[in-house]
Amino acid sequence: MTSSPFFISFLSVILIALANLFLIPLAIRFGFVDKPTVRKNHEGEVPKVGGISMLLVFFVLYLSLGRAHGGNLHLPILFTISLICLGGILDDIFHWGPRKKFALQFFATLFCVLSNDVLITNLGRIFSSEPLLLPKFIWQIFTVISIVGVINAIDRKSTRLNSSHEWISRM
Repeated sequence: MTSSPFFISFLSVILIALANLFLIPLAIRFGFVDKPTVRKNHEGEVPKVGGISMLLVFFVLYLSLGRAHGGNLHLPILFTISLICLGGILDDIFHWGPRKKFALQFFATLFCVLSNDVLITNLGRIFSSEPLLLPKFIWQIFTVISIVGVINAIDRKSTRLNSSHEWISRM
């Protein structure tokens, strides 16, 4: 099995669509749907399964492809991703609001960064042929803020798309 980025991306999209085909009817049956509000401007009820589908596919691919190619399992990363997804589910159920969700994302990401030594140490070659190095004392906090920022940017974008049905219909 190949592990090219294109293949993994293509496989991810296919598997997420298949997971949604299975999970959407269950969400509708059990009432795990988003209803339109002033903040959530969409037509009808939208099943809340996109993040769950992505998490399941991530685990399947990470565990199968990572192990198949001799990769090590990074439990802090798996724990962090699971915790953030669980936070999203709990927010969907209990309507936590942005502060609690942000706090969970921040501390889960901080745990991952501190326990895994996952760090952004430079900003690449944005101004010259040499990478722009960050001062060592800000590596950890810059990494946490960047990861949480990307999580929220993706969450905001996916909220705008509302559902996989609407996303597919826009294509």
